Amino acid sequence: MVSIPTSGQCLALMDEYKVMDHVRQHCRKVAEVAIFIANKLIAAGIKLNIPLIEAAALLHDITKIEALEQGGNHAETGANLLEKLGFLTVAHIVRQHVHLAGPIIGTPVNEAEVVNYADKRVLHTTVVSLGGRFDYIREKYGHGDPVRITRINRIEEETRELEKKLFAQLPIKPEEMPHFRSI
Repeated sequence: MVSIPTSGQCLALMDEYKVMDHVRQHCRKVAEVAIFIANKLIAAGIKLNIPLIEAAALLHDITKIEALEQGGNHAETGANLLEKLGFLTVAHIVRQHVHLAGPIIGTPVNEAEVVNYADKRVLHTTVVSLGGRFDYIREKYGHGDPVRITRINRIEEETRELEKKLFAQLPIKPEEMPHFRSI
């Protein structure tokens, strides 16, 4: 049986691991966007696990501040923490919220893709375009380093492929997401 924490347990974990309020708010918005997309995909006939998506979205940045302060990959440290806590399936998705592990094209839509994409559409607590989000990511995390910028650009290309895959199944366009604001 897959162990998935409830939303209440996720919030308690955020308390226990001292997730800062602005990160919590971002995670809640990512969960809201991921669940919105997942419900639309389910209505289109795609099988997805909503509790798994919600838990992974809520916990995707559980070690973000720690990783920024101490260095390290927050997707990896967050996944490692969740594995240690026994949430292996959630950890698998958290590990992929920055960069997906497998191919996008030619595979069924899965929960990791939904969480990954939702995170890329939320800047702080605002639903934005991929272009706006990646401009922010390049500025905030690129540090003018060509290697980092190249990695961010690759992730942006991957996310644009993912967006095409997801929205090919949906009755809306990316810019028709609720609360979308162009930046």
